Amino acid sequence: MKINTPLIQKIIQKIPIKYITLLLSITGVIFLYALSLSQQPIILSDLNSIEDYEGKEVTLTGTITEHTTTSYGSQLITIQSNSTQLIVFSDEPLTVHSGDIFQGTGTIQEYQDTWELVLSNPKAATILSTWQNTTTHIKDLAEHPQHYLNIPLNTTGIIDHIYESIVYLRDDTGNYTIPFLPENNIIPDPGTQVSVQATLTYDATHLRYILNDCNVIPQEKTNQEG
Repeated sequence: MKINTPLIQKIIQKIPIKYITLLLSITGVIFLYALSLSQQPIILSDLNSIEDYEGKEVTLTGTITEHTTTSYGSQLITIQSNSTQLIVFSDEPLTVHSGDIFQGTGTIQEYQDTWELVLSNPKAATILSTWQNTTTHIKDLAEHPQHYLNIPLNTTGIIDHIYESIVYLRDDTGNYTIPFLPENNIIPDPGTQVSVQATLTYDATHLRYILNDCNVIPQEKTNQEG
């Protein structure tokens, strides 16, 4: 089919200039919007298959398990999500604590056979919640203890029973329990609602997960004796 160029030119000439300008403006806005979308970092919901994003800018979230400052003043932060860990590299030290919920944006790269996230800049990191303000449910600790291993945490529950200086904390349903070692042998009575700040560890001798370094804060006595 042969295009009638002179006819198209006549049609364009009859279109008011203001409409042509408006059309060009809309086209420009659409182009810039599409360009901005292509430059947005990829948001990752977990840390699995992180190698698939090598060289790409991503945003990811995880719980801080440890952090160290190098002799050069940079910082290495290890985050964990569903038992998968990743190192985050920052040129400058950040104010963080183990157990904090961390979110950062940067580029994925491999360094000495280890994958890491290199922050775009220190402002690309955010603490979504400090460990003191995050409550972990006993059900989650009981079903997925490996996700919280060696991480400071808060949990709440009811003192269920005590056996050989080990206190068992249960959830409100009574379906899940987690053992803990109280500090200074101060043990609230069974049935007491408590808040516990502790670190989940693995007891290889007794083949169990247990809360250590516990700060137990009694709240109230319940009538849910188990």
